Amino acid sequence: VNAFDEQWGPAQAKWSQFFDAEVDNLRAVLKWLINTGDAVGAAQLIVAASRYWYIRGNFAEACSWSERTQTLSRSKDVGDLTPRFKLFAGWFLYHTGQHERAVPLIEEAMTMLETAEDQFALALGLGFKGIIAGERGQFSEAHSYFEKALSFYRQAGSSTWQGFGLNGLGYA
Repeated sequence: VNAFDEQWGPAQAKWSQFFDAEVDNLRAVLKWLINTGDAVGAAQLIVAASRYWYIRGNFAEACSWSERTQTLSRSKDVGDLTPRFKLFAGWFLYHTGQHERAVPLIEEAMTMLETAEDQFALALGLGFKGIIAGERGQFSEAHSYFEKALSFYRQAGSSTWQGFGLNGLGYA
């Protein structure tokens, strides 16, 4: 279990307190990583802090850091950043109402995840796609995405994510 995983379970309050206390340091490190040209390090830190920004509703800040990181990665020609980073960058854009920019980024991440070893991120992406489909009124499609994600969460034995998956199915 890593820090990212712990933020979505029973240790969520502990991690929220940690980030509340360290948010200025988080910003300073992100600024430093971007200024020194480390797009990969910035992307990893953005993913690690994604739950915190989600809980606090700081989508605009998360978008800003994500966009700076993507711009840096293109200028430094570091290649593709991780699919998990692209997934969350798209999710942040979606939550700020930038759907036309968000959906292609989420789709790109999902394409990358189909051949990656990160099954958990693939299940997260299915959940994201389920929410998007539901908001578009495509409830049978949303149901299918949530069902696939829930199947993974059950196989992984993640009670927290099973709850999210069941909630999504109920929504659809």
